[in-house]
Amino acid sequence: MERGYMGVAKGAIACASAALIFGCGAVVPRVEYVGGAETEAPAIQPLALRAAAEAVPNDERVAELAAQYYGVEAKVEGLVTDVELLDQGQTDMQMSLRAVESRLGSAENAIVALADKVLARFDSFESQITGLRDALEQRTAPPTVAAPAAVASPVMEPTAEVMSAVRDWSVAWQNGAVTEYMDWYHPHAAITRVSVVSSGAGAKSALGADALRARMERLRARYTRVAVDIANVQVTADGDRMVARFRQDFTAWTGDPKAKPSYVDTGTKTLVFVRFGGEWRVVEESWTPTI
Repeated sequence: MERGYMGVAKGAIACASAALIFGCGAVVPRVEYVGGAETEAPAIQPLALRAAAEAVPNDERVAELAAQYYGVEAKVEGLVTDVELLDQGQTDMQMSLRAVESRLGSAENAIVALADKVLARFDSFESQITGLRDALEQRTAPPTVAAPAAVASPVMEPTAEVMSAVRDWSVAWQNGAVTEYMDWYHPHAAITRVSVVSSGAGAKSALGADALRARMERLRARYTRVAVDIANVQVTADGDRMVARFRQDFTAWTGDPKAKPSYVDTGTKTLVFVRFGGEWRVVEESWTPTI
């Protein structure tokens, strides 16, 4: 009986040792003691059975591995949950940013509208102030006195105009201003000049405006000074023409103007004027020497 209990105890110890060794990863022969009433001897299992038994982990190892697996799975699930929370947080942040942008846009529009209203108010105030200022100026301004009507300048009679033209014509001749002198002549004026010799009047010659200009240029180059004196100007109307007759004394010097004149003649000059474009122009000229 004692041997039977010992066999059971030894078998239990062997099983515990095998379980411990298996848990540590060692491979040892599995020995079981078979006890009986009379004998006690170890029983060695066949190798195939022993290998199969060794390949199967025990319950504690399985439980430990399962616990580790579930622990890792729980951590993975926790990480997945954290990632989902981060994604949700990012989405919420984006929505918040969009909401802020929308509010900023609305605020900007409101500010622009307010600025427009303020400017419109200022424009209205400025218009009102301008109106008040104008009203005050009208009240305080001295009464306006009407300016006297402009007195029309007296219109010269044709006779006076022609007499003035004769004086200006003689001044231009005396000053040697050939251009101003020729401006008094119409381009198609008929001009008759008489040469004077010691014995009296010479031959008459008809000149056009161009020939007269050339003659005046030669006289200006020949004489150092000339004097043209007119007197007894008489103007008469002849239809649309005005005829001026007057005495003309012409004196010229070739040298010293204080010396004796080089040339002198006296005669009656006749100038016939016609108005062109509001200006009087000479259309005919003649001269008769006084002998």
